[in-house]
Amino acid sequence: MRRGPFGPSVGLGICCQLAEYGVKLLCSLLLAQLLTQVMDGTLSPIYPWALGTLLLLVVSVGPLFLLRRAYERAMGRDGQRFRETLYAGILSRELEVASRGELEVKLRRDTQVILKFVQRSCPQTVGGTVIWMGSALLLCHTDGRVGLLFFALNLVQLLPILVYETWTKRIHNETCQAEEADSAWLLEGYHGAHVLKSYGAQGWYLARFRQLEQAVMRWGYRAEGAVTVEDVVFKGIDSLLNYGSYVILGLFVLYGGLSAAKLPLLVLLAGTLFSSVNAVFTWWLDRAEYQAACQRLNWMQREEQEEPPEEPVLLSCTGVEKSFGDKKILSGISLDISRGEHVLLQGKNGSGKSTLLRILLGLERADAGIVLRCSDLAYALQEEAQTTLTVGELTEQLEKTLGMDSNALHRHLVVFQLTECMDQPLAQLSGGQQKRFFLAAALARDSQLLVLDEPTNHLDRESVAYLTQALQDYPGAMLVCTHTAWTALRWDKILHMRGGVIGEG
Repeated sequence: MRRGPFGPSVGLGICCQLAEYGVKLLCSLLLAQLLTQVMDGTLSPIYPWALGTLLLLVVSVGPLFLLRRAYERAMGRDGQRFRETLYAGILSRELEVASRGELEVKLRRDTQVILKFVQRSCPQTVGGTVIWMGSALLLCHTDGRVGLLFFALNLVQLLPILVYETWTKRIHNETCQAEEADSAWLLEGYHGAHVLKSYGAQGWYLARFRQLEQAVMRWGYRAEGAVTVEDVVFKGIDSLLNYGSYVILGLFVLYGGLSAAKLPLLVLLAGTLFSSVNAVFTWWLDRAEYQAACQRLNWMQREEQEEPPEEPVLLSCTGVEKSFGDKKILSGISLDISRGEHVLLQGKNGSGKSTLLRILLGLERADAGIVLRCSDLAYALQEEAQTTLTVGELTEQLEKTLGMDSNALHRHLVVFQLTECMDQPLAQLSGGQQKRFFLAAALARDSQLLVLDEPTNHLDRESVAYLTQALQDYPGAMLVCTHTAWTALRWDKILHMRGGVIGEG
């Protein structure tokens, strides 16, 4: 999955942080000048400074409101684009989803975790870091003694992160392992329910389930306790430093020769210096949950299969392996298909041909190996997606897609005798009719590579003859899988699959 488009919302979030800080800083400077005039007893210059402060507040309200509103809208747009990216990954099988519940979790809960971290925590952290550095420099510029002292005290706020890092990380990892063990045991019981019942082992299974549930609860409580302790310690230090800064400044005024006129500016700078670390702390707490969500969504992990092969190779794979449980389906599969090359992959049913095709097309993930494919390809498989859309609705949408020859599509549908089924849902058609529809769509698409899996299954003699002629005239490369030889077509390469291994014949 590729990164979501978060640039606008992150940029506007940082701008909001810095703009609000800039307004506070300017107001503090004006108030400092105003206080200086009052202490000097020169009342005449007070009014310009007071008026300037008030005018700055009034003028800044509108831009800050518009900037904040633009930030909220950008978050909405970027979030929607990210959800569309995830859903596109689900449709293309880059993101595995086993059930409706898992789909709900990935599109809602995990997505919300990532959006919160990237669109709120990250901008606040970047803005807070800039504000932290600016406040420290301004404090040192205003009074070097106060600046260095407050900067040293500010570093104390980072102690909880440094001290508790190893502890909280271990608890988080143990919690994740306990949850995975619990989920795996639930699936074991679900798939083997009839075995448990026949041997009367339900009690043993439930006892083990209770142990795993208790482990999940135990580590969950520890995780919550770790976060609570870290939060309490950090906030305690933060409150102590914030309120203690007033005492420190007062002592500097009484005994250190610090001018009271500088107090408004120093109080603001000290407050922003201490509070800006909150953003870093929040970012640190959200990071573990964000990383877990990214791992579940395969986000920021660029798949090797997404890189298109260099010309003239249109499709290639190296060392592809696949197993289902203890059964090895594919073992070290490697092949290349070049531009214009016609390849027949022949093998008995169950030899792994269909599994290999799904991996080559990106519809299924291999256990090992590298797959490179061009983006311009068309395919028709044995088991296609079922939908309640009618044949007419699907045809209308296909005609609008890029690279689809609508005249050729209509011609194929006529020959395959599907024009009488336009008002019927595709899922209600027979297996042969569905096969002919997807063959018509694949043949009508202008692509460099055509991939077909058992294309003659469920076809009558007339349809097989028409398909044979269409493939003879096909100008692009082809990869066709069959369980029998197709001697009516000329092949540049014939491969035989036996026991998950390919050999030329």
